[in-house]
Amino acid sequence: LGEDRINNNDESAHYYIDRANVKFTTKDLDIYLGRLAVSFGKPQFWNLFDYYGSSYLNQDFKSGIDAVRIDKSFSNFSGVNIVVNKIKKYNESGSYLENTLTQSYQRIGIERELSFLLRGYTTFNNTDYALLYKSEPEGHFVGFEVDGEIGSLNIYNEIAYLSGTDKITMPGSYQGNLLKNYFMNVLGINYRFKNNLQITVEHLFNGLGDSSNLDASNIRYKNGLNKSLNEHVTGISLNYEFNPLLIGKYDSKIAWQDSSHQHNITLIKSITDNLDFILGSQINIGDRPSGSNWQNPNIQSEFGRQNNKYFFQLKSYF
Repeated sequence: LGEDRINNNDESAHYYIDRANVKFTTKDLDIYLGRLAVSFGKPQFWNLFDYYGSSYLNQDFKSGIDAVRIDKSFSNFSGVNIVVNKIKKYNESGSYLENTLTQSYQRIGIERELSFLLRGYTTFNNTDYALLYKSEPEGHFVGFEVDGEIGSLNIYNEIAYLSGTDKITMPGSYQGNLLKNYFMNVLGINYRFKNNLQITVEHLFNGLGDSSNLDASNIRYKNGLNKSLNEHVTGISLNYEFNPLLIGKYDSKIAWQDSSHQHNITLIKSITDNLDFILGSQINIGDRPSGSNWQNPNIQSEFGRQNNKYFFQLKSYF
């Protein structure tokens, strides 16, 4: 339930109501039905098994999907998660729409297929392990996660491989295919200081990134098929609690191949127990696109193609 009040190229305003679902519970089995926020994995910047991708803004928010979720535990430290929902299938018989509002070619699929995610997890010697399978619009993801500690340092790694893709040609004058089999990896380190400062560093290797053709990589990104335009991107996050009612966040990302970078600053003020006020900004630094139109933008850098953003949010929790 929601509506777009403003939806222009340089500004937007929306409202929506989400998360309406029903939960059935027994001793070691939970079943959810309805509008669900479904996300697994530890990475902050690039969660390879997140249903919602990794937007450059408001990454903490997970919008809902219509799904059935089953959580079955075998012990305190092991179990399985199953998620079933409908997805749009990209296939060779589809077509592209020139979406002038988002200024991108949008692939239009003609099928909606049943999709599911299967995750098995366990803990051994104080280290968490998980195996995952997830059917995607573009193929099949298989992955492995490990999350543990060395002393007071938290280290985690998420590996994923996509296979079974259809050969879908790129739109317009672009060469090559929209999809291909590829490998991704996210390595992360997290440390919390005694003064309430927390630092997180993550590095993404994206086998679908194409630094030599950022325009084509951007089409994949805008169709929800890509985590980044480049192959190698690093993110750093600082989180500081000034007091229990005021939290400051700063994160920065750098694309190594084109040296562009992005900076996000956010202040979160707790007004009441269920009401937060959020003020933030996003600054993008890098070479700007040099093309004459959006069909051939001639993108020069990962973050230089992004506009700077300033925003505020009022979040109410029920």
